Amino acid sequence: MCTVVFDDILNTLKDGKYHTFNELQIAVRAKLDDEQIEVVLAFLEKYDFVSRMRKPWSTLTRKVALKPALFEFLKKLEALSIVEREAQAAVEAENLE
Repeated sequence: MCTVVFDDILNTLKDGKYHTFNELQIAVRAKLDDEQIEVVLAFLEKYDFVSRMRKPWSTLTRKVALKPALFEFLKKLEALSIVEREAQAAVEAENLE
């Protein structure tokens, strides 16, 4: 379940924009409560994967975004995945002929 939750959060953040905590709650589809989401975000922030915006008087997250390095990495992975799928489709089409 842990990898599914990370996937849900990263899929939400992969556009590189800030997203609200509420958007992340929707993304994980009630798999985690608010405190558990905060724990995941704290982990991602600790290892410099995300940046979190908080209200000055609170430790609770308002908005979250991927750090540029992870954003670029995920874009490259996605591009490689597209190239791989296209190459596989070409091979399959060739085999049909």
